[in-house]
Amino acid sequence: MCESMKYVIWVIEDDDSEALYTGPVASSDADYLAKVIPLLEPISNAEYRSGLAAILSTAARFSYILLGDDIVWCIEWSPGFIVVKFTPDGQILGAAIRALNPCFGGREATDEELDAFDEDNNPHYNLIFDPWDAQFEEDYRESGNFQRANEEELARYQSALKPVSDLEALDEASFEQCKANICEWAGKGLVILP
Repeated sequence: MCESMKYVIWVIEDDDSEALYTGPVASSDADYLAKVIPLLEPISNAEYRSGLAAILSTAARFSYILLGDDIVWCIEWSPGFIVVKFTPDGQILGAAIRALNPCFGGREATDEELDAFDEDNNPHYNLIFDPWDAQFEEDYRESGNFQRANEEELARYQSALKPVSDLEALDEASFEQCKANICEWAGKGLVILP
């Protein structure tokens, strides 16, 4: 497990209050994400609001990783895997990565692509769905070693997301345009193998 990367999830407790939990990211998944992070490029506030912010109104909004003082958001979205990093000083950086699964999104896979794909070694899936499952299922929280976040982790989480949370709310009427903007920004995605 990579100590410097921790999943961050919000859990609804038995008393209906929300609590922040963190859990370790498996070392192979952390190693993969470490290859992606240097490839992230700046995204302006306007670009974020007119594109990626729309994802916050979908189910794809739940997969976050605390990386030092930053938050990394991992999203399953065409072309497969989008990574967005938020920093306490207000920077937003992102990259679109082509799905490791060659059939993602109805793509026609070649025999060579199908032979090369290892379904059991898919960090995209793990980085998105390990925290997702833990957020909603106590068994996954226990098996994934999720613990209630300490005050310092909560402060880093809040600090990294404060600048972006201060942006104006997305206009519901522009959701379809935002999705089109995401597709244009993402293109076919970078290819980064595990």
